[in-house]
Amino acid sequence: MKGSLRADGYAMLVVLVVVALTASVTATSIAAVGAHQNVAAADVSAMAAGAALQDALSTVCEQLRWAPGVRFGNSYAPYPPVGHWTATWRPGDVAPSGFDTITLNASSMVGPSRGALGAAVEMRAERCAQGVVIAGDVEMHAPMRVIGSGLYSGGCFRGRQWLSFGVEGVATAARDGVHPDLWSLAAVHALGGIWADGEEIHSPESVPPISQWAGDSDTHTGEDWPAEFLSPPEPGLLCALSEHAVTPGDALANGVLDISLLPLCDPLRSTATTAPEGYIVLVRPQGEAALLIVGRRPADACPITLVIAGDAIVGQHGSSQTVGLGALIVTGRLEIQGPAHRVGHIYAGKLTVMAPTVIEVPSDWRTHPLPGLATPVIVALSEP
Repeated sequence: MKGSLRADGYAMLVVLVVVALTASVTATSIAAVGAHQNVAAADVSAMAAGAALQDALSTVCEQLRWAPGVRFGNSYAPYPPVGHWTATWRPGDVAPSGFDTITLNASSMVGPSRGALGAAVEMRAERCAQGVVIAGDVEMHAPMRVIGSGLYSGGCFRGRQWLSFGVEGVATAARDGVHPDLWSLAAVHALGGIWADGEEIHSPESVPPISQWAGDSDTHTGEDWPAEFLSPPEPGLLCALSEHAVTPGDALANGVLDISLLPLCDPLRSTATTAPEGYIVLVRPQGEAALLIVGRRPADACPITLVIAGDAIVGQHGSSQTVGLGALIVTGRLEIQGPAHRVGHIYAGKLTVMAPTVIEVPSDWRTHPLPGLATPVIVALSEP
């Protein structure tokens, strides 16, 4: 009996040892799994903190695109399920390209992980808001003066004798203030031919001599220049502009847009710091008729990004001068029928000039981007 009890006790001891060993191994395994899970969770939260920083950068850049005049700011947003990011920005140095930069600092916290990042954002402009850009042909039957820009055409240019560059009465040659890296002097640059008084200026028989317009270039001069800035506004850009546009209201009636009746400042922004930057108006002409643009924008009004998704006519024969401030983007044909003066950029699919016209691109246009036409580009990243 005693032997049997000793045997039973030994057997129980063996069972207890096995249970203890099993418990020890199980505890060790649980600890290892827990440690692995902690590391994995830390990795996940660290990745989420990095993703939150990316969200901060993209969100602020989007804000700058539509409100480029707001050079100082801060923003906060939750980052689900258990995180958030903050961002601040202020003016930076002017880039070598001449565009302004914004210094942006962002931080994030997701679970136990934190992240921080600094960025330099260059405030560039859409290609359709860089000087006088005509995607196709240009025809001139009346005097036109361009100040601060060349004229860039993707087609043929007829009526070169009507076009002049620079401020009237100034004897010095006008400089190209939009693409000085390509051309030092303002001139016509066309992918087709250039005609003056019915003669192609770069033909051997051209009269007057080619030296009169020595800075011009066309398909005959063999000059190679990037034509991508002649590209029309992309459909995605037009859709985005439409979503952010201000309704013209009473300024638009019966196919006529009177820009003198548009608000002086952005009606969607009430603070004094954002009002001067301008706003967007987009009009889609009804049917096949071109939209008629008339009126004088007051000198103290903010500039407008005016987009016509179709054809447009500026002024009427015998009408008073039409004056616009900002950018005029016409996806179709633009015809100037009455005297016109625009301070800002012009883009059109085709251009016909039938009345005296002045287009003045301000020398500081790079530091005054327009809403919707600003293109924030991150050019450098750093750790704060």
